[in-house]
Amino acid sequence: MIMNKTRSLLAFDYGTRWIGVAVGQTLTATASTLPALKAKDGIPRWEEIEQLIKQWQPLSLIHI
Repeated sequence: MIMNKTRSLLAFDYGTRWIGVAVGQTLTATASTLPALKAKDGIPRWEEIEQLIKQWQPLSLIHI
């Protein structure tokens, strides 16, 4: 039996002050925005990205 398992994708849109974040679902082919992350000179707070990865356990990370 083949089971359709929903997998998430995390997308990041890097800016110098803010990083936009969205999560997408492979099963429904939909995406939703998440709260933007602060950045300093384009450098994110890596612990916030790590927390998102742990929370969503994405299949892939996408830079847009």
